[in-house]
Amino acid sequence: MQTHFARTRARKARAKPTIDQQPFHRSTSETDENSEELASDDGSSACKGDKKDLLSEIGIFGCASIEPLIVAALVTEVPLLLIGSHGTGKSLLLNRISAALGLEWRHYNASILNFDDLIGFPAPREDGSLEYIKTQNSIWGASAVFFDEISRCRPDIQNKMFPIVHERRVQGIELKELKYRWAAMNPPAKDDDEEADYLGSEPLDVAFADRFALIIDMPGWRAFSNTEREAIVRSDAQSPIEPSHRLQSVVDLTRDILPSYYESHGSTVLQYVLTVSSRLEEFNLSLSPRRINMMYRSILATFATSMPLNTNSKLKDLAYLVLKNSLPVRCTGGEINNVQLLTAHNDAWDLLSVPKNDAIRRILATQDPLKRLKLACTSNDLSKGRRSTIVSDVYASSSLGRRAGIVAFMFESGFVGKLHAAVAEELGSVYQSMVEPIEFSESVAMRSSRYAVWKEVENLLAKLKPRHRGSNYIANYLVHLFAADQMPNVDELHQTHLDWVETTKALDLALS
Repeated sequence: MQTHFARTRARKARAKPTIDQQPFHRSTSETDENSEELASDDGSSACKGDKKDLLSEIGIFGCASIEPLIVAALVTEVPLLLIGSHGTGKSLLLNRISAALGLEWRHYNASILNFDDLIGFPAPREDGSLEYIKTQNSIWGASAVFFDEISRCRPDIQNKMFPIVHERRVQGIELKELKYRWAAMNPPAKDDDEEADYLGSEPLDVAFADRFALIIDMPGWRAFSNTEREAIVRSDAQSPIEPSHRLQSVVDLTRDILPSYYESHGSTVLQYVLTVSSRLEEFNLSLSPRRINMMYRSILATFATSMPLNTNSKLKDLAYLVLKNSLPVRCTGGEINNVQLLTAHNDAWDLLSVPKNDAIRRILATQDPLKRLKLACTSNDLSKGRRSTIVSDVYASSSLGRRAGIVAFMFESGFVGKLHAAVAEELGSVYQSMVEPIEFSESVAMRSSRYAVWKEVENLLAKLKPRHRGSNYIANYLVHLFAADQMPNVDELHQTHLDWVETTKALDLALS
């Protein structure tokens, strides 16, 4: 084949709580490239106060990274879901928090739960209405409810949990004492993963998952320090828990100062969540309006934990911590690309402190990725590092056909010279496959899917103009992809060609 183509609750202090307002600072592009400390890609944000970790005082070790999220959930009383492997202490964490706060709580194993276990047994009254005969484990009167193994329960039970989690209601009756709705699950098995560790753990219904404001990944053994591992081994999970005055005071103080954070940081966090949600849409990760609202409130609540927890975490890192642990796709069987997530976060955060008239704001605020790339290339106000980052991010999130169009634009327009060498080299490898014909030989069965793809490649090449430089580019590129076994089916072939055409048109690239 050939082609050329701890504050102790101090009896209501009279003075209004003050806040150390950490500035939303943005350094120059050169500083961004070399020295800016970014959020870690696992979404962690360690608490490094003078005192020992808050949760370790109630026998939970290795969870310092999620303490701000746990406290924020306690303050805002939003539904909380923990995801983690077996033995990571999901149930232990929530049970000990309930005991330490002196809550009237119920712990249900959702995998064996019957609805009568929740509400008791119905009995008719003389007037014909129903009342429920309460049992020791029924939900009536509880201030906290914990549904364990929520991904293993029957669909009908999950549907009946829905109004409890979302509305604090059961059978239409308001649960007036209920504050906290918590749940835990193992990572859900994926449909195409026959060797999954948790075959019985099913993905949650999308609408149900969207009711949990925080969906927190539990730290595992590999993330623990030697000291934390030793503490875990020595700990007694059956030991009684006394009320924790420090935990209660941290929750109380955070609740007291939270309104001040709405005043001082509300507008900034608002712009952040609007921008980051738009960026995530570019990566085919759409968030519901409810989710964006919950994220906004969770970020502010997490910010407010900084003083009570005595942490030195940057606001940027705390925002990423919330973002990372707010995405329901992780409990509905989907996957998160951490590189794309961190890119969206960094772009949204950087935009916060850019002056309104700055060229960078116009570029970063542009939702269309191709327009953003073109603006970055034509702007004279960007450093080489910033321009390279924008181009690399757009390229990395693009399909094969769009990538080819981007590469052709960068080289044909000469903008590749404005990029860092590493980025230019990555694009250059693709450009080489577009300008150099490939000669290869392969034997394929006539009725195989690969043969069908090759025949369609030939049909497509026959329709191209031999003397048209753009036709040569896409022809060589498609054949290179086929030879590298990156063209799995005919639909992918046609989509790649269509994306190429649309991208070159959007970038106004003339390849006559």
